[in-house]
Amino acid sequence: MKRIICVILSASLALLLCACGKQEDSENTPTPQPNETVSPSAEPTQESDSLDALGKIDVESNLFDVTLTIPAEYMDEDTTQEQLNEDAKQKGFKSVTLNEDGSATYIMTKAQHAEMMDGMKQSIDESLNDMVGSEDYPSIISIEANSDYTLYKVTLNTEEVGLYESFAVLGFYMYSGMYHVFNGTEVDNVSVQFISQSTGEIIEEANSKDMN
Repeated sequence: MKRIICVILSASLALLLCACGKQEDSENTPTPQPNETVSPSAEPTQESDSLDALGKIDVESNLFDVTLTIPAEYMDEDTTQEQLNEDAKQKGFKSVTLNEDGSATYIMTKAQHAEMMDGMKQSIDESLNDMVGSEDYPSIISIEANSDYTLYKVTLNTEEVGLYESFAVLGFYMYSGMYHVFNGTEVDNVSVQFISQSTGEIIEEANSKDMN
């Protein structure tokens, strides 16, 4: 599960470097809204290393741009300021700064940030689809998630939740936490419902708010 999450993060950061610059500032004038700074922290699970790194990601949303600080754990060790300057110039970012701790601070337009989030949604959805009927999760028939990944409906071809499916709940929490951390939003609860294929009834439900 941790490997899958790292793949999603890598894909999202690749999109940040390779795709976000397709739109210029003038193409999308955002609606002004009050400034807000979000410094989210991740929910503690067995994937503690990934969660600790996620908790270091800061998102600051202003009237016309978004500041995103990526921790050193997700940056190449040999990254230089010169490389980041070139990236910023080629992709149209307002600026990219390599910090002393190895992290990097990107300042981008809201349109670029929205495109990055679309890429993250696509990566998460693909990972969920890969779980369906896989060797690790043969009992899973389908996985449906709502638009902000606060509700997952997992349909099973059995009448009870197995061990692997139970552990998958932690991965769903991670996907949701990752999405909201990069989006600069907070979420009170993530619900995972396991549903019987034959009856359509909920077999079991898990909620992130119940975790210590």
